[in-house]
Formats: sequence, C-alpha cells, structure tokens
Amino acid sequence: FKIKKVKMKNLFSGKKFLSINRDINFYNLQNTKIKLQTLILSGGALFPPKEIFEIVKNNKNHKFILVLGPFFRNLKKKYNNHENLEIIIDPKNYFELIKESQNVICRFGVSIYEILALGKTPYVWKFGEKEERLEEIEELSKKGIINLTSDYPNKKNMKTRLVNVG
Repeated sequence: FKIKKVKMKNLFSGKKFLSINRDINFYNLQNTKIKLQTLILSGGALFPPKEIFEIVKNNKNHKFILVLGPFFRNLKKKYNNHENLEIIIDPKNYFELIKESQNVICRFGVSIYEILALGKTPYVWKFGEKEERLEEIEELSKKGIINLTSDYPNKKNMKTRLVNVG
C-alpha cells in the first residue's frame, strides 16, 4: 500500500489552517436584521455549565436562545425552566441564528471561528477548560478578538452595553 502525494494549489492543511463551513460566505452576503437576543452555543455533545444559566437568570428582561446538539432531545423539557430562554435542538438554520443574534455566548472551539467569520465577536466561557485552551482564550481576549463571559452585560448595564456589543 503506497500513499501518493498530490500537490494542489487550492488545498491547505496542517496545524496553521482551520476548515470551516463554506456556507458562511452565503450568509455574509445576506442582509440580516439583528434581533435583541443572545444565542448560547454549547457545541455538539456538551451542555453549558451552570454559570451560563446564571447569566440567563440574572438578565430576565433579555431573550436567550440555547442551541443544543441532537443528543439532548430528551433534556429539552427538563432545562426549559427560564421564561427568557428558548431551547432549540439541532437547528437547520444554525448560521442564520448566529447572524441575526445581537450576542453569541459559546465554548472555545471551531464555533468561535465560525462566529467570527459571520462578523460577530463571541463571548467565550472558560469554565472547565484545560490550561492550553485557557492560554489561547486569554490571548484572543487580550487581542480583542473575543470577549469573555465574565464581561457579559448584567442587568445593571444591559440597556447601554447590549446595543454596543457584537
């Protein structure tokens, strides 16, 4: 068995490159009306930590949408106990939800790069992250590329800050 090396001019791979869904280009061409809502993305098989639900609880006058992967279908009723929280399981309009949301809260991973590619600055949580990932999160935060959930507007400064972020 022999592996053939093929040189392609339009193919990039390795640790210096990131592959994201090319449909993002389509969503960037659309005019999207921003809704006064915050989208919470936990990743395909992860559930947000309790600290994220504290943000929801402390901002009762603001709408939140929690997007969960298909593995959470049976948990929707159990966790939908906040009046200002809507839970969506495995949405087909994932990029549209990101594009139309005023703010996006997420875990560190590929989704932050998708959010950035859609022209949004995400709020990233650090809860439960490993040291290497924490260093990357801190570096991106220092450079102003991402926000941290610790900087997310609270109910005292919600009206002034929510309009100006993201």
